[in-house]
Amino acid sequence: MKKTISLMLLAMAFCLGIVSCSDNQKLETAIKIANRQMPKSAGEGLTVERIAIEGDYVTYYVTASEYVDLDAIEENMELVKPILLNQLKSAGDEEMKAFFTLCKNENKGLAYKYIQGGREVTVAIEPNEL
Repeated sequence: MKKTISLMLLAMAFCLGIVSCSDNQKLETAIKIANRQMPKSAGEGLTVERIAIEGDYVTYYVTASEYVDLDAIEENMELVKPILLNQLKSAGDEEMKAFFTLCKNENKGLAYKYIQGGREVTVAIEPNEL
C-alpha cells in the first residue's frame, strides 16, 4: 500500500507545483497521473486497480486475494480504520501532508474499497480525520 501511496504523492508533488491550478484540478491531475501506473501491488494480497473521485471521497479500488479476510475487515472496522489512518500518517512527508490538506480543502475523505469476487467492503476516512 505504501508503494501506491508514494506514487500518488509523487503525482501530487508534480501537480502542487502548478500554482495556477485550483485544488480540485490538482487533485484530479494527481489521480489521473497515478492511474496511469495502475494496477499496483499493495502487498499482502492487495492490488490497487484505480483511484477515483466519487462524491465526498477519493476512492481507492483495491482487489483482495482469497487470502484476505474481508469478514475480519468488516467486523473490525473500528480497529481497521485507525490502523489504516496511522499507516497513512506515518509516511509523514510533506507530500502526504499536502495531499491531506488538498483533500480537506476540497472536503474529500479517503475511501478504500476492498473487492473480492462480487463482494466489496469499504473503509472510509472523513476529511476531518486526515
